[in-house]
Amino acid sequence: MGRMKKHRWRLDFIGLGVTKSGSTWTWRQLVKHPEICKSIKEAYYFKPNTSKFRTVHHMLFSGCGNDQFIGEYSPSYFFDKKVPFRIKEYSPKSKFLLILRNPADRSYSQWKFSQFKAHGEIKIDFKTCFKRNLAPKGSYPRRNRYANHLRRWFRHFPREQFHIALYDDLVANPLKFIQDMYAAIGADPSFIPPDYTERERKAYNVYFEKNPVYMSPEDRDLTLSVFEDSIFDLQRLIGRDLTHWFY
Repeated sequence: MGRMKKHRWRLDFIGLGVTKSGSTWTWRQLVKHPEICKSIKEAYYFKPNTSKFRTVHHMLFSGCGNDQFIGEYSPSYFFDKKVPFRIKEYSPKSKFLLILRNPADRSYSQWKFSQFKAHGEIKIDFKTCFKRNLAPKGSYPRRNRYANHLRRWFRHFPREQFHIALYDDLVANPLKFIQDMYAAIGADPSFIPPDYTERERKAYNVYFEKNPVYMSPEDRDLTLSVFEDSIFDLQRLIGRDLTHWFY
């Protein structure tokens, strides 16, 4: 079981991201574990005004047992330059959970979600959207150059505080994927979450099951050509072979 906390406003774990990389499924499996307190995903715990910080904590975690692990998962944290400073001040020993996805696939998923959210259908093709957002601070470069963000996080916290997984790991073996997460947090890794193979039936997922779209080889080549240097940089940074992302 989790250990008794002296400072209950400090979180045991924080999910950093990235968006469109399985964070919703991951959170649902995390809070099924009896040693992990159930809270809400994307609480943005480290975004509120400092004066409201403990009020937000009480709202989120007042029902948690002293022997439960507490944490939250807000995928946009990874890209936010201010968040590491707030975490360093309030919860410097937290374990960080990070899922990284092939930037081509993540970009395509982002495009689908954005189109559905804005129009309820596909209005603008992927290539057009991608090229429109290629400025240095555009959404695609900012969200897919993982190495730049990770190196910034490493300046604030030691590497051993990070549990870095790939979306490929989730697809290949979801049970091992989530049990490795449990172990990283400190919870019993032998726990098998019920119904972990079920997929969430959101309107977005239902729509694209009925109206499937697939990334063309040309669009994939375009996307990977933009992020090739960043992928190799990430590969060196995390010590994992990522060459399969190009095939």
